[in-house]
Amino acid sequence: MTGVQTCALPICNGEPIAVWVLDRSEGIEKSAIIRPGIINKGRSLRVCFRIYHPASPYGLGQSADRRLLGLGITTLRVDRI
Repeated sequence: MTGVQTCALPICNGEPIAVWVLDRSEGIEKSAIIRPGIINKGRSLRVCFRIYHPASPYGLGQSADRRLLGLGITTLRVDRI
């Protein structure tokens, strides 16, 4: 699939909060704002990521690894604003 970009959709408590286009670069920081209505007092925050068009390192000519990958998280920070 030439020209198709990998995208990530962060979802908090079942609500999509952003759409991120991922460009294969190292160390890219992404952020999103979680609207107040998504978080209810006393409830936990459930965060998940839906990945569209994952790619393999093999398909990108990077290695023999054929796993489809989409998002590598090294740090996740949640701040109150």
